[in-house]
Amino acid sequence: MKPVEWSEDSIFSMQSIYDYIFEESPQNADLVVDTLFDLGDKLNSHSLKTN
Repeated sequence: MKPVEWSEDSIFSMQSIYDYIFEESPQNADLVVDTLFDLGDKLNSHSLKTN
């Protein structure tokens, strides 16, 4: 399967999410962004199969 390709806009959005969370909860900023990237990478394993 082809890996997920993250666009520049999505990387910028992830950085914005990280920065926002970091202001109130630095310990959770990495966890949240890592989880979002992991979920995106798992999209391939749950792709729809069409005939």
